[in-house]
Amino acid sequence: MATVQGIINAAFNKIGLLVIATTKSDKALVSLNNMLSSWSAEGLVVPYRTSENFSLVVGQSSYTIGASGEFNTVRPLEIISAYIRDSSNSDHSVAVTMTQQQYADIVDKTISTRPGRLYYDPQYALGKIYFESKPATVETLYLISEKAITEFASLTAAVVLPDYYKEALVYNLAIRLALDE
Repeated sequence: MATVQGIINAAFNKIGLLVIATTKSDKALVSLNNMLSSWSAEGLVVPYRTSENFSLVVGQSSYTIGASGEFNTVRPLEIISAYIRDSSNSDHSVAVTMTQQQYADIVDKTISTRPGRLYYDPQYALGKIYFESKPATVETLYLISEKAITEFASLTAAVVLPDYYKEALVYNLAIRLALDE
């Protein structure tokens, strides 16, 4: 698994620097994060797919998702699919096709049963997941979602992305670093 430092080292190697001082790596991390922010601002959000799971709370039909949300993770751009795993390890599909209007049209949102549909509102900074009903038991929600590459917290952070993003990160960072040299 690649680290941020590995991406930075590869970018420096592309411009001919083989020995990198810590201060250069710290500045390169800022450049890498600025590049990712710039890509997002230009509409070049680079998505990747991920699978995660979260515990549902009995009687709670909506959840925030994102950094510091009830589902603490990177905020999804889109939820592709979902299912709920019960205590017997059986999986139950959850339709992700509910629209905002369909959710608003549900007359009684207090019914307690296993949710079968959800509506995802990708608000910023926290997205919101709404179920058509309240979970009756503690079960696990599995989500497959698309997320944007976000800023990296440190040089030692793992780069958990498909390998085909590595070249874009390395070469574009090398261009930025070369301009600073």
